[in-house]
Amino acid sequence: MTKLDLSVEQQNFSHLVADLAWFGFASAATLRFLPYFAIRLGATPLEVGLITSLPAVVLFSVNWLSGWWHRRYNNSLRAMIPPTILNRLVFLLPAFVPFFPAKWRPMWIILAVMIPAVGQGVSSTVFIVMMREAVKKENLTRLMARRKLWMSVAIGLGTLLAGLVLEILPFPLNYQVVFLVGFGTSLISLWHLTHIKVESREPPPAVPLAKLAVQQVSNPDTRSVINVTLIAFISFYFIVGVIPVHLKSLGASEGFIAIFGVIELLGAALSTVMAIKLTKFFGNRRLVAASVIATTVAAIILGLAANVWVTLIAAAFTGVAWTLADIAMFGYFAERTNPENMGATMVYNEMMYVGIFIGPLLGNGLLELGMSTVSVLLIGAGLRLIGGMLIHWGIPSKNISDSSDFLPT
Repeated sequence: MTKLDLSVEQQNFSHLVADLAWFGFASAATLRFLPYFAIRLGATPLEVGLITSLPAVVLFSVNWLSGWWHRRYNNSLRAMIPPTILNRLVFLLPAFVPFFPAKWRPMWIILAVMIPAVGQGVSSTVFIVMMREAVKKENLTRLMARRKLWMSVAIGLGTLLAGLVLEILPFPLNYQVVFLVGFGTSLISLWHLTHIKVESREPPPAVPLAKLAVQQVSNPDTRSVINVTLIAFISFYFIVGVIPVHLKSLGASEGFIAIFGVIELLGAALSTVMAIKLTKFFGNRRLVAASVIATTVAAIILGLAANVWVTLIAAAFTGVAWTLADIAMFGYFAERTNPENMGATMVYNEMMYVGIFIGPLLGNGLLELGMSTVSVLLIGAGLRLIGGMLIHWGIPSKNISDSSDFLPT
């Protein structure tokens, strides 16, 4: 898109914020409670980890199809809608789990998150392209911060309401109601997406995947984005699948899980207010590094907490730090790649998916081998510290074309 009318951009901005707000409300069911649903249905620690990690394998595998899919349409929005509909089944399919025999239920939960991941894998790259067409580059960081803010508020409200329903209604009806409501609100999110306006364009030419990968890896700007994203996601997600098991071992109920989630989201909402100023002051890469290091504190608190209520401090730390890291990572990616470079967008997504797969698989794999949750959490703290240091000092900066990331601090 070469020209973007101001009123159209403002409408696109509003719809993109509302889209994630409604999607965030729906996500409360899957983000916060699906692992605990699986645990109550007899899932092992490894299966809980697979619920987080295996969808990432699907995302990684089908993300490369997004270029082919995008070329089928002359409009990014039209290309995004069909796979986005499939993605929203992640809120509906878990509601059918109780109808399966007990021994099949954990496997169905895994399939219920893997099948919609096909849609997410195809749409996620196209969505970033569409978003960069819908909003000017200089407004992307503000858009990301606003989307994160309202997503945090929406997930917080959704988590509180879901926690209330889970405490009041009997199991498993309570979870089924939560999933069905989540699916309904995800359709409202879809309505907002369909009202975004982007210009039609000539479908980009096909590039062989091998050549595309070589092009991106050989580019120093994209290579730096790859390193930052991969290190951040592996180090952060290493303990994400361990936390539900640890909280359950401390006696956490669904009601407490709701409180834990709300505290984390309050921290996330607070961080969005500071995000733009912090990115301008530190630069995106340095803010990612500092934020990943800050999540070390959360992992240590979780590992050393004597009772479940102390873990709320860790929830707040996680909400603030990881949200800042996420916003800064996207800013780091956006300032070093052009909107037309779909290959860079695909690689950026691939690195996230690889990190989301490897992290939980390693962390929950250690649990399956007999290591305690406390030990894994403390190992995760060390990994986050090392990850943040590598992002700050271990990635070359001299070959980066845009020096705005290296302002004096």
